[in-house]
Amino acid sequence: MNKTRRLFLIMVLVAVLVGPSLTATAQDDVTVVQLWTRTTSLFPAIDAFNAEMEAEGQGLRIEYTFVENADFPTKFTTALAAGEAPDVVSIDLVLVPYYNSIGAFMDLTNTYEALEYKDTLNPAMLNLGTADGHVYALPFGADVSALIYNRALFEAAGLDPDAPPTTWAELRAAAEALTTDDVYGYGFSGGSPGGLMFTMMPYAWANGGQWLNEDGTVSELDDPKTVEAVQFFVDMINDGLVPPGTATYSYDDFQNGFKQEKIAMMTTGNFVISDLTTNFPDIDFGVALIPGQDGKSFSAFAGGDLIAIPNGSKHPEEAWQVIEFMLSDAIQVEVFAKNGQIPVRSDLYGNAYFEAEPRYQVFAKALTVAYVPYTTVYNELYDPFLVGMQNAFTGEKSVEEALADATKDMQAVIDRSR
Repeated sequence: MNKTRRLFLIMVLVAVLVGPSLTATAQDDVTVVQLWTRTTSLFPAIDAFNAEMEAEGQGLRIEYTFVENADFPTKFTTALAAGEAPDVVSIDLVLVPYYNSIGAFMDLTNTYEALEYKDTLNPAMLNLGTADGHVYALPFGADVSALIYNRALFEAAGLDPDAPPTTWAELRAAAEALTTDDVYGYGFSGGSPGGLMFTMMPYAWANGGQWLNEDGTVSELDDPKTVEAVQFFVDMINDGLVPPGTATYSYDDFQNGFKQEKIAMMTTGNFVISDLTTNFPDIDFGVALIPGQDGKSFSAFAGGDLIAIPNGSKHPEEAWQVIEFMLSDAIQVEVFAKNGQIPVRSDLYGNAYFEAEPRYQVFAKALTVAYVPYTTVYNELYDPFLVGMQNAFTGEKSVEEALADATKDMQAVIDRSR
């Protein structure tokens, strides 16, 4: 993007964000692209697109429908069946392999290949939008996990706040030093399958463990390297280094503990920086990569949204124009990075907002080592996964037994879907 157009877009964004809305009701000669999204963070980008189209007299605008995350699969599937799908959709990336399996999206391979920045798009996210060597959905909005720690509590425990843990042994030693009568060294959500995937499974991946095989056809939760990771957390539970309710904690529970400075370390997403700096400015916190055992391997969960054009789109060419706009530096930087999201393009990590807040740079680095499982039955695997985890956390079964049983139950779900 040339500097003149980028400056224009930035000026448009400023006008949209601080002034009256420029998205007037569509006229008869305006092509309207219908977009569905589950995230409110997209709204300023939509306004910016509409403002530019109006200013340039292009006769094109977006109208959006916000769909709650929990309702998205049902509503989108129903719309597809009825032939009423939107022109473009921003969708939870873990759902895309299923929709690719039923032919829901247009093949974007040729237009993707023509993008000058295609090689900078996050590969872990792009993998979920790819099937049989064809690209059907592109990375759009990233949400990635990393280790967060309370620097003041580190200092009080005699730990160097500039040297966060880089191995499991260091993490365990720090948790021991940080645990007192009213503070726990570490916190996580043992009662949330999504929370466990986002915050605990990266430890297994950094250790060389797995959840599924690469094409999602074989459950591998009983991988010895994954067993080691779960045992690491079970040991912290048994030794009192995490709160006693951890086995049933929700995602909010352990984060609230950190905000109350009753938990010294946790793993969470990049949104935490804005939350803590805005609502808990007195907490001095640091960000580090999620470590493996050896201090050389790190991982993270690559969450977020992909963007795609459903088959049956009434305006596929205009929908692609929307996608290109959303992947531009004016949106990925001036909307997303500015508001605490990690651009899905690695060439945009060196932006002014991340230079001003270096903790975002750690999350950007986390996205480069992040992983996300590929499966057409992602949500259906959550129940057996959670049962296995909780059996291990509560001591109902040994870690090996719990994960072996969960692996069988997850495999049964996969086999029924084929």
